[in-house]
Amino acid sequence: EGVHDDIWCRAMALSDGEDTIAIASLDLIGFMFADAREIAANVEGVPADNVIICCTHVHSAPDVIGLWGPNPQTSGVDPEFLAMAKRLAARTINAALEDTAMKPAKLRFATATAPPKTGYNDREGDLIDREITIMQAVTANDELIATLVNYACHPEVLTTDSRLVTSDYVHFLRDEMEAVGVGDVIFVNGALG
Repeated sequence: EGVHDDIWCRAMALSDGEDTIAIASLDLIGFMFADAREIAANVEGVPADNVIICCTHVHSAPDVIGLWGPNPQTSGVDPEFLAMAKRLAARTINAALEDTAMKPAKLRFATATAPPKTGYNDREGDLIDREITIMQAVTANDELIATLVNYACHPEVLTTDSRLVTSDYVHFLRDEMEAVGVGDVIFVNGALG
């Protein structure tokens, strides 16, 4: 019925000079395998197997896999939106792979434990992965280029009562991190069940 905050496709490319990979994260519930392979096939300069397509698994974005139709027998996918999402995802990944976007960098890694009550499992309360893993790309002078955050937590804080498009807590996480100067932030969700 409206937009609370924008949904995004964000991508980063990494190369050791021989092999290059691209990682893209979209603020969507998920992608069907064939759709992810179509995106990868439209990425230039790297093999499709080197393109990783992730979704934040947000529940408040357009349905691209057919979960939320008007009834159980009818898909909720809007073919025009799906086509646009795939086209823009490929374009975003291609932009990350451009020579002007790639710059010499080193990677650093960290892990942290999420504070209590930041994750909740309503089926098995004790089964929560609290580990947050972070990868940062930095210049030789330690200037931050990008930060990739991996955390297994459904982005559905605004609950199913919200009828607004949103990337949910992922939006605020990215905004807050970028505001303190960690470069562009890409969120990839961990294993969810």
